[in-house]
Amino acid sequence: QVISRVRSRFGFNFSIVSLFNNPSIAALAAQIGETVAPTGVPGTDSSVYGKVDLLPLSFEQQRMWFLAESAEDAIDLRPFAVRLHGDLDIPLLRRVVAEIVGRHEVLRAAYENYDGTWYQRVSGQVSVDVPVLDLGSDDQENVTARVHQFMQAEGIRRSDLRSGSAFRAVLLRVTHCEHVLLMLTSHIV
Repeated sequence: QVISRVRSRFGFNFSIVSLFNNPSIAALAAQIGETVAPTGVPGTDSSVYGKVDLLPLSFEQQRMWFLAESAEDAIDLRPFAVRLHGDLDIPLLRRVVAEIVGRHEVLRAAYENYDGTWYQRVSGQVSVDVPVLDLGSDDQENVTARVHQFMQAEGIRRSDLRSGSAFRAVLLRVTHCEHVLLMLTSHIV
């Protein structure tokens, strides 16, 4: 995993032997720093992790980008739902979702082309909106069907990855004490 992450992060190929010859993080960082030359792409030559403006896409991200751009009717988002029971502090839930997005660069990334190559640009801060939609029904079977319909409709709604919308969250209110948190992520994530 270390080798794979270093390759995708820095575009630097090294062997398992190099990994074992540099057993500490400091030694590994020094090895990478000595070997990796600036790419010539603005914002990618920073030596401080987390301060890089443009990151190259991994092979899988390139593949997903190609598929998303070439297919007009491709399903772009993967829905994930969590059913929540009991009193829900919605402002706290919104802060938690914002904290999760804040901790994961890939959820804050926008994708752009520079000189014929696609990169991800990670935003420092992104405002995260978690709208609340009231399903308002006591019929449990009807609610379950409506949740599934909503998940399908949101899942096929294309996201504009150039604007940084690889993640969305929606809170569905079933009753005062029952909610469904729907989170959608792009396949590129």
